[in-house]
Formats: sequence, C-alpha cells, structure tokens
Amino acid sequence: MEHVIFKGAKPLTEVEEREFSSKYRAGDQEAGMTLLRSQAAWMLDRIGRKKVPSSVDIEDVIGEMVVVLLGALKRYDPDQSRLSTYVTRVIDRRYPRIVRKLAGTMADSISDSATELDTLEDCPKAGIGPPNPEEIQLVNDILLTADLSDEDHRILNDFREGAPLRIIAQRLNDRNVGLAARQYSPGVVHRRLKEITRIIRAALVSRGVLKIPDVQLFLTGMAP
Repeated sequence: MEHVIFKGAKPLTEVEEREFSSKYRAGDQEAGMTLLRSQAAWMLDRIGRKKVPSSVDIEDVIGEMVVVLLGALKRYDPDQSRLSTYVTRVIDRRYPRIVRKLAGTMADSISDSATELDTLEDCPKAGIGPPNPEEIQLVNDILLTADLSDEDHRILNDFREGAPLRIIAQRLNDRNVGLAARQYSPGVVHRRLKEITRIIRAALVSRGVLKIPDVQLFLTGMAP
C-alpha cells in the first residue's frame, strides 16, 4: 500500500525530528511533509491493523489521515515524546471519527460533484476549450489506475482529445446517476464519484478557477 506523498519516505533521527518540527511550526510546508513521510510505514501499519467497514475505501482513510496528521504535526512537541508515539496517539484518537465520516460520505460525494458542476456553470469560460497539459496528465493517470468501465474510458478519451470540460463533467455525472439508479453498491458509486470530482476539481485548479491547498494537490496527484 503506497501513497503518492510517501514516495522516498525514510525514518528521521531524534535530532532531525526536532529540526523539521521547528521548521514546520515556522511555516515550512515541506518540513511538514518530511515529518509525515518519515512516519509513512508506521502509519500504514497502524491503519492496516484496524477494522475497516466494507463500505469504506482504505485509500480514503489514508487520505483523510494524511490531512489530520499534517494539522496535528504543527502541535507536536519533541520534548514530550518521540514522533512515532505522538503519531500513534493521533491515529488512534482520530481513526474512529474518520471511518464514521467516510461511511456516510455518499451524500457528501454527490454534493461535491454537484458543486464542481455548479462552478462550471458559474464560470462559463472554465468549461470550454481543450484540456491543458496538466489535465491530460491527470486523465492519463486515471485511465491507468482507476477501476473504470469502457464507457468511462471513452468519455475521458474524448476529453483528452479536446472535448470541453463542461460536457465531459456532465456526461460523467449523468452516467454516475445512472449507475446509482441501477442500485450499484455504495462503494462502487462512491469510488466513481471520487474520480469524477477529482477530474473536475483538478481541471478547475489547472485553469485558475479554484484554489486548493498544497496538501490537496498532493492528494489529487497534481503535486510536482
């Protein structure tokens, strides 16, 4: 189980933990990512030992925990404990809340997707014109990694070859509504909604319509 932001992860010495903690509290975001990466193996092992409901995607749990830990690491005090001990306490305390949240995210995901479509309607220029290089790369990554149907592939290929974003977003959303109407499992529909929202949001970011914090760019795979 490897997450994009954990590439190149390695443990830190106690001295390094102090150094990077001080830098992160001073506003160095990359120092925070270094602290997080140093705990990658421990975090994944800790999460892997916990019970995950069948309706929840473990990748969603990891993504949520990444955001939680990045916030919590700003409050880490090296004088109180080693980093791994602190991370363990954060994971154990926040895991139940994250799982409860994700178990009820079907309506939230539908709302997220609808919000992105609303953004396209509010910003007409955002939805027209061919995809830019960042969007093409995103679609290429999704076509390689996501569990999509032949029809999904055709829709995304149309976008990659120049179809306007608004049309692609609406086709993907309409198709998802159709899947839900045919009573596909919540897990399947949720994963599709996540990919739909990911495509639209990342495209809107690349077009300068939305501003998303760096951590979410990492989670959408758009980080450098």
